[in-house]
Amino acid sequence: MSDTKTKSKSKTPNPDKKVDVLIPRRFKGDDARTVSVNGRYLTIPTGRVFSVDREFAEVVFNASLADDDAEKNRAALSKD
Repeated sequence: MSDTKTKSKSKTPNPDKKVDVLIPRRFKGDDARTVSVNGRYLTIPTGRVFSVDREFAEVVFNASLADDDAEKNRAALSKD
């Protein structure tokens, strides 16, 4: 029975839990990014792993996906 409880707890995310994120540096002097979620701001250093709340990690992840899509579009346009 304890296994069932453990499984159900793992499916429910804990909003207070911290998540490690890494934002790569793009150029010299690129030291930090400011991320905003619902009026809360957080400055995340670039080039190293940093622990943030889940909501900020989600924003960083979504921005990374958008950046990847933009890079694919640039590459496709340059081939034409």
